[in-house]
Amino acid sequence: MSDSENYGYELNENVIEEKDLLDEVAEESKAKTLKKKSKSKDKSKKKSSENQDIMVIESQLSPSINGSKNATELKQSKVRVTTPYMTKYEKARILGSRALQLSMNAPVLVELNGETNPHMIACKELAEGKIPFIVRRYLPNREYEDWEAHELMVD
Repeated sequence: MSDSENYGYELNENVIEEKDLLDEVAEESKAKTLKKKSKSKDKSKKKSSENQDIMVIESQLSPSINGSKNATELKQSKVRVTTPYMTKYEKARILGSRALQLSMNAPVLVELNGETNPHMIACKELAEGKIPFIVRRYLPNREYEDWEAHELMVD
């Protein structure tokens, strides 16, 4: 080949070897990802069979409890001590999650009057108390409270 056909670049065997190494590394990482996905699918199948219609939205009130992997088992609080008002963060998370579900053709739980925007439909569902989500609020004593979305008061 002439220089004009190579666009001024010389072919080098080292470049080809590096490309082969990169391909091998990519294949190994893809295999690891597939293993992780298959394990998480098995776990999610077990969880989804238990709670098919209800989604738990966890509040990030105590990141040390949520993020700790070696924490002792958490227990549900029998008496509710947190406020019955939905925080702006919980509201944003619920509306965002529900709007995403609606945009992916989840069934609409309210009567539509020409609304097509998933966010507006999610707002209408929240106002009517039809969103099937549970808000999990963690407490400092390693307990948590579960509130259904329709139980919480929204401003």
